[in-house]
Amino acid sequence: LLLLSAASSQAGNSPAASESKVLVFGGTGQLGSAIVRELLTAGYPVVVFVRPSSDRSRLAGLNVSYVTGDIFNAAQVMAAFDGKDIRTVVDATARGSADDEFYPTAMTHIIAGAKAGGVQQIILEGSVGAGDNVNQFPQANFGRMRSTLAAKGRAEQLLIDSGMVVTKEDDGRM
Repeated sequence: LLLLSAASSQAGNSPAASESKVLVFGGTGQLGSAIVRELLTAGYPVVVFVRPSSDRSRLAGLNVSYVTGDIFNAAQVMAAFDGKDIRTVVDATARGSADDEFYPTAMTHIIAGAKAGGVQQIILEGSVGAGDNVNQFPQANFGRMRSTLAAKGRAEQLLIDSGMVVTKEDDGRM
């Protein structure tokens, strides 16, 4: 949220005065729904990308709009940007029961949609231990999470290499 505020201030825009929206992937989850609430409190209009089966109860009663699709479907992710004046994307997705290619595949689709839609900023919620960051915690036993964190690291590198304005927030969880 601070990063969005700083970007708005530098551009001379206030969130409430702007028609540009924030598109949140993973917005129905625990972390994503908290981010959505903070964005709304700060006056940002929010669009949440959801699966058809997503439980939207965490966002009940909130003034958000939804785009329904599958993050594994490039065309559906691309459509989330069409005609919606998205300025910023927040990726707060979580892997759930998907395979370890979830993060790189999702990020590839988000980057393509963002570039096509003229997005100015992507904010990625990271994870302690993702990618090479795992080496900074030799005492930690990441166990089964090691392959997931490696996949998260590949997604982060895709974003870094994309040429987009990148903001990485680490949620501090292991």
